[in-house]
Amino acid sequence: KNKPVASSEPAKGNSKTVSDTEGNLGG
Repeated sequence: KNKPVASSEPAKGNSKTVSDTEGNLGG
């Protein structure tokens, strides 16, 4: 899972990836 959806997997140990994903979604 390179880019997990924040709303799908918020706590997967990928806070950095999640943050980047949210930024991509415009969160």
